[in-house]
Amino acid sequence: MAQMTMYPPKDGSPQTTISSTLSDSATEVSVTELACFPAVGPEGANLVTFWDDNAFETCEYTAKSSASGTGTLTIVRSGPRHSSTSGGGIEWPAGTKCARTGTGYDFTAFKNNIEDLDSRLDIAEGEIDSIDGRVTTLETRLDTAEGEIDSIDGRVTTLESASSGDPIILSLIFG
Repeated sequence: MAQMTMYPPKDGSPQTTISSTLSDSATEVSVTELACFPAVGPEGANLVTFWDDNAFETCEYTAKSSASGTGTLTIVRSGPRHSSTSGGGIEWPAGTKCARTGTGYDFTAFKNNIEDLDSRLDIAEGEIDSIDGRVTTLETRLDTAEGEIDSIDGRVTTLESASSGDPIILSLIFG
């Protein structure tokens, strides 16, 4: 499984408000304080949530008009990062609260990425166990080879002793 994109939070999740009505299909929202939202980083986007006492909408935003002050966010109101009470875009009046809050998408990304890493760890542990088994086999073979070398060395020593140092016999034994 591929890792899901995880977006940076904003410490304290400071909230601001939208400064003009946001239609249910608009892709740009005016907010009173852009500093409430993290910059768009290497992830290419981040999340904004709009809410009142009865509804919510979470959208991905792909651009900020400036780092702080009044400005706009370019938002995406469909796809896997969008969610809302209605299932689609909602019209929000000026004064609606908005912030970079912890969202269902964030918690799903945490969960899926942890499960993905756990699965990868299981695979790596299996591969390590396999390598460990092959190393054990090689060590056993090496021990056997060392024993055979010791045995050959012992037979050579026996032949040397039996020849009593006779050069003709030694040349026959060792070539």
